[in-house]
Amino acid sequence: MAGVITRGVLFVHSAPRALCPHIEWAAGGVLGARLTLDWTEQPAAPGMFRAERSWQGEQGTGARLTSGLRGWAHLRYEVTEDAGPGYDGERYSVTPTLGAFRATTGATGDVQVGEDRLRALLATAQGPQLALGLDALLGAAATLLLTLLTLDFGLAQGLTVAFTLTSSIVGGMLLYLYLVDLESVKGHLERSAATDLLTRTGNRRALIEDFVRYQNLARQQGVPLLLMSWDLDGLKRVNDKEGHAAGDKYILAFVGALRMAVRLGDSIYRVGGDEFVTLHIGLSSGSVPYERVRNEFVHVSGGWVRCTNLTFDQGLTEADEMMYAEKRRHKEKVTRIIGETAGSRG
Repeated sequence: MAGVITRGVLFVHSAPRALCPHIEWAAGGVLGARLTLDWTEQPAAPGMFRAERSWQGEQGTGARLTSGLRGWAHLRYEVTEDAGPGYDGERYSVTPTLGAFRATTGATGDVQVGEDRLRALLATAQGPQLALGLDALLGAAATLLLTLLTLDFGLAQGLTVAFTLTSSIVGGMLLYLYLVDLESVKGHLERSAATDLLTRTGNRRALIEDFVRYQNLARQQGVPLLLMSWDLDGLKRVNDKEGHAAGDKYILAFVGALRMAVRLGDSIYRVGGDEFVTLHIGLSSGSVPYERVRNEFVHVSGGWVRCTNLTFDQGLTEADEMMYAEKRRHKEKVTRIIGETAGSRG
């Protein structure tokens, strides 16, 4: 039923701060309009933020919104699309652990399960297995996790909700505890695998994964993607003279200056001992963040390239070439100053 206009709601239950602008850009691209969400802190997940927004569009917009937001780490969200005369509604629930669950909904928003699926379940399960099978058909697992975030439930309240939402009290309790544990462990492993332990920035693995997502988003929005390469000057000298603890402080001082200089939504990655990369959607030149950083931390060289249509390797190579040229310029300047100073003293 192409051309039929319907309505729905986007619920972002949990997202890292750095991801918030990208969610707005991605959702706005699907809806065909600039989107600004009213973000508030998520009490049930410290450091995360939540928002919701009603939308209006053609049938299928809910599916496109869901697809447009898939793949972002640590993002939990729901998309609803209202039913109307002659057609059913839809609800999509997405978490990093469980993936995406799609349900058909009626005019009141209730989940509807087809007769053939119910008959198949009744023919193959009984007792607790039947109860858990019904929970699976109704998306109880995703509903539990997202409801806990929506209502700021703690463990005791979460168990009560689990009892209410699932067909089996015992099954609900075990399902809830299992999912909470699974989410916690898997989330920790995912964050550790993509995070530099010293600086708490992304690592090279995270950079490679994010580059593809950022590039696709930049192309959808028709804006540039800028890759900046950074290299600290003098880290080896600090390590050799003062020890690695002093070297770590040196690195953290740079990262602090870098965080202050980049915009909300820009991403930072440590790709080597003294090498960093940042990604910036919608930025054409790196001159402003570069000067901001050097005003606070002068011992760094940087280069950048617009890589909306470059591969990751091509973009990194070109940015590195500019960065190393800048590093040579700094060394020549220091050498010249030292020579002039020595000459004036002589």
